[in-house]
Amino acid sequence: MCYEDEDADMIDNVHQEKYHEYIAKLVEACRWEECFDIVKEGLKKDCRDYELYFALGEYYYNHNHNAEQAYLCYENALFYCHEEADREYIINVMDELRNSGIKVNPVSIVIVSYNSADVMKACINSIRVNNMPDTYELIVVDNASNDEVREWLEQQKDIRLIENNDNMGFGYASNQGIKASNPDDDIFLLNNDTFVTANAIFWLRMGLYGSNKTGAVSSLSNADIERKYNKHYSSLTEFIQVGEKNNIPELNPHEKRVWLSGYALMIKRKVIDEIGLLDLRYGMGYYEDDDIGVRIQYAGYQCILCNNSFIFHWESLSFNKNIDNKVKLMRQNRQVFKEKWGFDINYYSYARYEIIKLIEDEKDKPIKVLEIGCGCGATLFSIEYQWPNSEVKGIELIENVVRIGANNCDIIQGDIETMNIPYEKGFFDYVILGDVLEHLYSPDKVLEKIRPYMKKDASLIVSVPNIMNKSVIMSLLKGEFHYEDAGILDRTHIKFFTIKTIIELLEKCGFKTDFVGMVSNAQVGVNISNEEEKEFQNAVNCISGAAHYQQFEAYQYILRATNI
Repeated sequence: MCYEDEDADMIDNVHQEKYHEYIAKLVEACRWEECFDIVKEGLKKDCRDYELYFALGEYYYNHNHNAEQAYLCYENALFYCHEEADREYIINVMDELRNSGIKVNPVSIVIVSYNSADVMKACINSIRVNNMPDTYELIVVDNASNDEVREWLEQQKDIRLIENNDNMGFGYASNQGIKASNPDDDIFLLNNDTFVTANAIFWLRMGLYGSNKTGAVSSLSNADIERKYNKHYSSLTEFIQVGEKNNIPELNPHEKRVWLSGYALMIKRKVIDEIGLLDLRYGMGYYEDDDIGVRIQYAGYQCILCNNSFIFHWESLSFNKNIDNKVKLMRQNRQVFKEKWGFDINYYSYARYEIIKLIEDEKDKPIKVLEIGCGCGATLFSIEYQWPNSEVKGIELIENVVRIGANNCDIIQGDIETMNIPYEKGFFDYVILGDVLEHLYSPDKVLEKIRPYMKKDASLIVSVPNIMNKSVIMSLLKGEFHYEDAGILDRTHIKFFTIKTIIELLEKCGFKTDFVGMVSNAQVGVNISNEEEKEFQNAVNCISGAAHYQQFEAYQYILRATNI
């Protein structure tokens, strides 16, 4: 959008009265796209400007035809408005919407408490400061805390407190809170070690009511927000400040996810009623959020990450006091999940950002992408979010996994080595094979098979484990070669590659490699002692004609090749 000089002046003087008059003129003239852009710029400067939220409500009601989202905007305008006449007007508009038959549920915020009194107090106060009391209720389930937090909670008049005599675990306590909630409220499961930034819950609720297919939403985590802005933040104050800048209107804020982190998980009431409560077989915690995400997907609803909502997370304070117990719980519950659903969620549900980085097209370009071995579709979801005009398709072998992916985009079940490819010839700009070639009996035939479906000069993006990695070679030198559940020696691997052999394979099949990257041992947590490292390096240096030492450092290679 290109603004006239007058428009630019309005943005620079967001607090001036004429600025709001100009917004009103845009609304009156139904110039909705301009209205949205200027409201967004205004909220970057002042995220508590009630007139801007009212204008945003007009946008959602008249342009997006979403009365529920409009109502939430008016509600947020009312929260920030202190002018009595304007408050009365906003209330009348909200009453008209309610009388027209729309229903927007308040939210029951369920928090499981276990010690960490100061953190809990900060969490509760951040909710109070940044949300209108009538829009939520607070339910805290205390799991036998032994510090002063329970005494403090008992004194809070706006908290419905449930006190357990034993630590019942996250899932059990969360279910207690859900059962105690208002039966018409949506549910927000929030960790006690969080800090709710301004408008974070508002934008989560906007996401929840963005589509009838949306079943659950969550916020950006600390790591997400640092990746988004490519910056490290070292204090809570910095995170609060970036939250105020982040939690603003976006035209495309919603990103599909396989499952959502339970630290800040908002679920529609009708979805909870349909799929049931958290599964108690996960005991004290971990993987119950993965589990409920799968149930949401299987019920035909989607899990949405709201990129314009950020909630700070101190990261599992209680569990991190006992790292060994945390690791044990995670390992046990990963297996519980696998036995229940028939697949390993860790293997199929994470986006491959190192692969996505190799797509260099402008964000508005309508790229066409095929991912073979796409798992639940997490990488495709991220591509679809970052390139809104893209068309993404996937092929995955495991039926239970496909069921999740197909709920969100065009993903089909099939064995790439034997299936007929059902796409138009010369269609794709990118084909992705992330950790796939090593699982194939005839990777050369598969590469030749997919070439006709790629455009001329289209890109093939491949990742393969490196059999030359020093962890493997050192074991071989000791006479050992043991298959494992995951990693370079995954027991499902059929073929093994070095950098030389993978490039030779690509060239043989009609591709020219134009980028080679690597993932190191350190990046994937493979640790080798300094003494072993030194011995190995000395041994390699004694071998005439040995490959460059960097080839022993690579755990995995990522390559981009052009279809020639």
